[in-house]
Amino acid sequence: IEKLGPYEINNNKLTIKNFDKKSFCEFEDIFPINLGLSKFEVISSLSTLENLKLDEELNRVNSFPRIEKPTYLNGGAVTKITIYYNFTEKENCLNGFKKTLCLDFVDDRLYQIRIAVHYLSTERDKCLENFNILSSIFMQKFPFYNKSILTDVEKNEQIGEGMKFNPTEEKNRDKIKIEKIYLDYQIEYKVEKNTILNEYVKTSNIDEFILNISYLNLKGTKLTNKGF
Repeated sequence: IEKLGPYEINNNKLTIKNFDKKSFCEFEDIFPINLGLSKFEVISSLSTLENLKLDEELNRVNSFPRIEKPTYLNGGAVTKITIYYNFTEKENCLNGFKKTLCLDFVDDRLYQIRIAVHYLSTERDKCLENFNILSSIFMQKFPFYNKSILTDVEKNEQIGEGMKFNPTEEKNRDKIKIEKIYLDYQIEYKVEKNTILNEYVKTSNIDEFILNISYLNLKGTKLTNKGF
């Protein structure tokens, strides 16, 4: 019963206090499909879920096969394609006002899942709460991690924080066929036209906060740490 959180019993009545469904999300709730599957397997499986919907317009414009020839393949080529989804209101683990899912395939193999969660300019605490909940979930399966600072190179200032999670300690880690989860949140500033400069520039006014999640595994693909 303790797993349900703080509770009290009065006159044989059980009351669960401060129940927060987001805190009970599991790894599989965040990533609804396994890496390594084919496009057919992924789309067929996700079509049964109520908390995801294909972004038909974005897929119409951007979801087409791209042939790439990384120099490290010495003339070899790979075929990439990305499928775009939006989370629906039935999704309960990510608490932003807009939530998107991108699935990256290479040679018909899912190798990367990317999630973006958007928060209003006034919802920094909400964003940070989700960041902390997700980091605790990822630590259960990827216990080795390090923290980082996100920086705007042009302005030379911090814009966010991030964490990189790995399944094994560094000495046992595959440095070529990377497997990792990356989690960060950052400020997105408004872009407005500067009448003096006569060009669009980033202001110091907050547009939104964005939480980004990336789950990557290059095993079983031609891609390496040199570029993916």
